[in-house]
Amino acid sequence: MTNSEISDYILHYIQKDQTKSAIMLSAPWGKGKSYYIQNELIPYLAENGAYQCIVISLYGVSAIAEISKSIFFEVKTFEIRKKAKQMITTDVSSIAPYVKFISGTVIKGITGHMGIDINSKSFEELCNSIDLSNKLLIFEDVERVQFNIVDLMGYVNSLVERDGVKVLLVANETELILRVQKEVQEGERKETVNEFTEKSLQYLKIKEKTISDTVQFNGDVRSAIKNIIYQFDNPMLNIFLREDRLDYLEGLLANKQISNLRTFLFACQKTYEIFERIQPNNLEAEYLECIFYSIILFSQSIKSGDIPEWEGTEYLSTKLTNEFFPLFRFCYEYIRWHEFDSEKVAATIEAFKKYRMYSAAYANSDSDINVIFNYYILSTKEVLQALSNVEKRLDVWSDIPIETYVKLAHYLVKFHFLLGYNYSLIRQKMIENVKAHGEDLGVGGNLLSFYEFETEEEKQAFSEFLEDIEESAKKALENKYEFSYEPSDIEALLKNVQKRRGNIHRFISYFDVEKLIDMLFKSNARQIDDFRELMFLVYRAATPSQFESKDREFMQEMDRRLSERKAQQQHGVDEIAQMQIDYLQSNLKSFIKQLS
Repeated sequence: MTNSEISDYILHYIQKDQTKSAIMLSAPWGKGKSYYIQNELIPYLAENGAYQCIVISLYGVSAIAEISKSIFFEVKTFEIRKKAKQMITTDVSSIAPYVKFISGTVIKGITGHMGIDINSKSFEELCNSIDLSNKLLIFEDVERVQFNIVDLMGYVNSLVERDGVKVLLVANETELILRVQKEVQEGERKETVNEFTEKSLQYLKIKEKTISDTVQFNGDVRSAIKNIIYQFDNPMLNIFLREDRLDYLEGLLANKQISNLRTFLFACQKTYEIFERIQPNNLEAEYLECIFYSIILFSQSIKSGDIPEWEGTEYLSTKLTNEFFPLFRFCYEYIRWHEFDSEKVAATIEAFKKYRMYSAAYANSDSDINVIFNYYILSTKEVLQALSNVEKRLDVWSDIPIETYVKLAHYLVKFHFLLGYNYSLIRQKMIENVKAHGEDLGVGGNLLSFYEFETEEEKQAFSEFLEDIEESAKKALENKYEFSYEPSDIEALLKNVQKRRGNIHRFISYFDVEKLIDMLFKSNARQIDDFRELMFLVYRAATPSQFESKDREFMQEMDRRLSERKAQQQHGVDEIAQMQIDYLQSNLKSFIKQLS
């Protein structure tokens, strides 16, 4: 049922139901039941019959008498508000906003000041005498009541059967109907069965007498998203009220299985606070989108207030969110410690721009690549045209993102076997581009496991293509750094890494391990220290998702060979240089642990 259908059903229950029973609205926690009641059901019932809703939360309530008192205070609060509005004869706009804040808590304080004992027997009798005609009693958090649920259902049964009150119970009923595993002996065989607990059986028995209908609440997620964003009234957050962005938000919550609207509300609150602080930066919509979407994803990983440790580079983390929407470090610091460094905003945006250039996740915005990657829903003619376009566009190396080459290679092989397509020219151009500009292309790891192949022949063809790309990327890196494995070149390599460290996804495993070992044992203490510094520049904040496994494996081999070479050393080795080698091995062990 939709929200409007549920509202119609509840109105019909109030007006027409003769069963003298209650009804229940059931859904998991955080599905938006309370939001629906306050923002849709109550206004709807007020407009269609002027029915007043008395909403009582049973969270932590430990006695029946407390419920009666809560009903009394809610009714009296409503009456006081109504009278206050009637007494205002001047311009109500100046005072009316304050009337709605007259609450049951205030009334409790007034009764205490007047010497009324709310714990007395006479007061309890007064509570029970409240007129509940033309009212709907809504009991929320039924599963969280602190006394026997059977006693609660008996109280509700008395209200609906004896007093003719209309009652809506709101619950996460799965918490009331619990099962336990039990071993059952059948002859010589034992079986494990799921049986209701004793309390659950008692609840189900009295429910049949008290509740006539149970409606499963699915929630209008789109409407809830829209209303939650709207209530913040922030120009930057309001851009997500556009229909296309609401479509995306609804899909994001569904795809990531974020069913608890409290998670979304929390993300909106934090995004709103961050947007207020970055307002002077006047960020473009694409950066605001990344901030908001990444905070939504990150909020899902915050469990009971426990915030995960930072895993990422100096500015971005894909580990805490995903490759499409990396979490910005300044957002993480604000959410975790309520600290905001405005000076980091511009640097983070620059890091994000560079990240997108080297991220295959953004390749789908390319129309030709998008056709190729989604060939299975398109025609052969469309695919062949896209391949023809790509072949021409590869003449300009930057026109097709190099980071798409591995995935593109897989599809080229597939089209060769499926369509008879000859991809030799595209392959040649791709390899040339990688040799010239592909030094930051990550190829390592068991990439074959990420793809599906119809035949072994297809798998072998892709494997060979992959080896060519990897070898070309290695040559590109060697050419870019122009490293000769001479100790005197370490300083130049360090400066080169300092310029390019934001774009590095694979580094040490591109080098020759034996040549590196020879170089280090010919280096002085300062040169080894420079080598350690460049390793820190690359791997200080490294995560397994950021770097390829080949780098970790290379470090393990490098550490082993350093130990072997030390054992073979003759007397007369410079002690300080030896100390630097020891430090380097310690650093390698730390980096290996980081990347594991």
